[in-house]
Amino acid sequence: MGSTGALADGVIELTQTLAKLIRQIKERAHEKEQLNGVQAEFRKHLGWQQQRMHSLQRDVERLHNETSWLKEKTSEVDQDASLLAHEIRQCRREMEQCRRERDILRRELDTVDAEVKLEKESSAALQTINDQGHKALVLHSRERDTYKVDADTAKLEAFRLKDRIEELAYRLNGLATNK
Repeated sequence: MGSTGALADGVIELTQTLAKLIRQIKERAHEKEQLNGVQAEFRKHLGWQQQRMHSLQRDVERLHNETSWLKEKTSEVDQDASLLAHEIRQCRREMEQCRRERDILRRELDTVDAEVKLEKESSAALQTINDQGHKALVLHSRERDTYKVDADTAKLEAFRLKDRIEELAYRLNGLATNK
């Protein structure tokens, strides 16, 4: 019986070892199922992350394109601003030149206005002198006409007197020859 007891002990021990191993296999199978679940979940998560990464890459590319476009537009705006600043400076210079010219023209206009005023005053004075000269001329013309009439009358009277003197001289000569 010794060997049967040892064998029985070996079978029990083997049964226990087998039960233990079956339990471990079940635990490992359960762990494997859990790990397969985790793996499936991880694959889903990896798929989602790959989609997300692809989406982010598209977003990065779009942002890069938008950034490039914005840089171009910023460069264009900077150029436009530079041109506008130059044009504004040019306009200010031209405006300042126009102001100087305006001031010069204003001074010239003031001078011309003063000259026109003096010319008007001079013209008024000349008109007054002309009017007085015309009145004097009219007066002198009347006097001249009066003197001319008087001179013509005196001339006529002188011719008459001459004719009379001649007539009287002729008569006197005729009397003297007749006597």
